[in-house]
Formats: sequence, C-alpha cells, structure tokens
Amino acid sequence: MSERSNVVEIHYSEIADRLRCERLHFNKYRRQIFPVGPPSENMVLGRLWHKMIQVKHKEGRQAAVDLWEAETGGVGLAVGDYRWLPAMLDKYSEWYAASAYRVLLSERELRVPYAHGLPVDVVVVLVGSIDRLYLDSDGQYWIGEDKTTAQFGNRHLLMDKQGLTYTLLADELGLPVQGMLYVQAKKHNPLDPRTRTDTVKSYPIPFSEDAVGRWAEMLDIVLPQIILERMEAIEKVEPRMLRRFNPLPWMGCFCDYESECLGWLNKRDVSELYEWRAKVRDDAREE
Repeated sequence: MSERSNVVEIHYSEIADRLRCERLHFNKYRRQIFPVGPPSENMVLGRLWHKMIQVKHKEGRQAAVDLWEAETGGVGLAVGDYRWLPAMLDKYSEWYAASAYRVLLSERELRVPYAHGLPVDVVVVLVGSIDRLYLDSDGQYWIGEDKTTAQFGNRHLLMDKQGLTYTLLADELGLPVQGMLYVQAKKHNPLDPRTRTDTVKSYPIPFSEDAVGRWAEMLDIVLPQIILERMEAIEKVEPRMLRRFNPLPWMGCFCDYESECLGWLNKRDVSELYEWRAKVRDDAREE
C-alpha cells in the first residue's frame, strides 16, 4: 500500500515475479520474505552502469567517472568488469553521438490508474520505471532500456515482458511510443573496450498493437489476483535466504518452498499466451 491506505501501487517487478513463480510472489510480497546477503556482482555492476549513464546525460562524462571512482574506491575494484566501466562509457558516448536518437527524459516513472472492476475499495496504480525516453530523427518516441550483457542479441527481446508493459503504460498515458530501444553494453571484455568496435549496440524493438493488446490480456488475468491478495492479512516472518527460481513454468520449480508449492499461476489460463509469445520468437528467427 502507498501512503493513502486505499491506494495500491503495483510495480512491473511484482508482475514479473508473479508470472515467474506464484510461491516466490507469495513469500516476497505477502509474507515479506526477502533474500538476505550481498547482491550478486552482476546486479551491482548493472546498477552502477545505470547510475553512470544517468549522470552522464545530466552532468557530463567527468561526473559519471567521478561517481565510478567514488563507488569503487578509485580502482574499479581492481578486478572484474568494474574497471572497464569508464571505457564502456566512452563507447556509449560514441554510440549516442552517432545515433539517430536524442534523450528527452531520464529515470522517470510511468504511473497509470488500472480499472480493476473488483468489489474492493482500492485505487490501483501501475508503476514502471523507465531508463530513458528517446526521440528519433523521424520524430518517433522510444522507451530506452540500458543493459549490460555478456553477449549481444535481440531475439529474447522480441516479446520482452518489460518492454510490452512499459509500452502499454505509455499508450495509456497518451504517449505514442513505437516500442523499446535496448542499448546493450558488452561486459567481460578481455581487451580494453576503447580498442573494440563491438562494445555498445542498440536494438529498436517495435511492438505491434496486437502484441500490446495480447499482453494486456495477460495482465487482466494477473492483476486482479494480485489486488485481491493484497487485501489479505499475512503474517510477516524473519528474512531468509532464497535460492534462484526457474522462470519457465513447464520446467519445474527449484525454490526453497517446492514441498509446499502453491502451483503455477493459473497455468491453463496463461499457457496459450506463453505459446503465442514463443511462436512470435520462432517466426522472427526464420525471417
């Protein structure tokens, strides 16, 4: 709940967790059980990269490098991918200068009321945090998403749940975006990224009206369940470490709660839409 007791905010991350595993969602959002311990190196790296890009657009390159030095102690943590971030930032700047895209907004939230039609006295607001809003040379809008990656590719993005959700939210706000612009920066470079030409690539992924509409159908299945569950009082417990979760419903669950698993989210209801997403990806591979 937000500060207003009758307002429920549902962020994209919660939707993604619900689709990933119902038991994960139950423990994380209803019982308030969260993983404990330090975040993974990839997560820390990704967060720092996002911060550097944001500062670069607002205050310039030097401010972004100063942030990197402050976060890493000035040595880039000595090992790993952190030391390459300033060089990756230079490659990002080269990409941006030569691209057809210009940043209009950075690090903003999209907030859209959701008409749930349920017999509960709550106002539901869907929330999505976008990295950037771009305007291309043809006057079209794109929602930008910055990613660090070990290998370039866009097939997994063709029906990206996050991209579809943000495009849907933008449409509801009257912002005619074409889709998502994914800007990937390659990590794990064995050589200084300044000497490489394949450090940063961008993939504009337009989402059709049909794709966004089908995704809206998926959300209309998931969101009412989330809302009703928010109305239930669940006892909170002490945080505990959770293992990784398998994101594919038909491949089994590998979480700590498999012996008491609630089962996958209405598998029969959503399986058709999962199959439809898979077919879109397969068709794209054949083109």
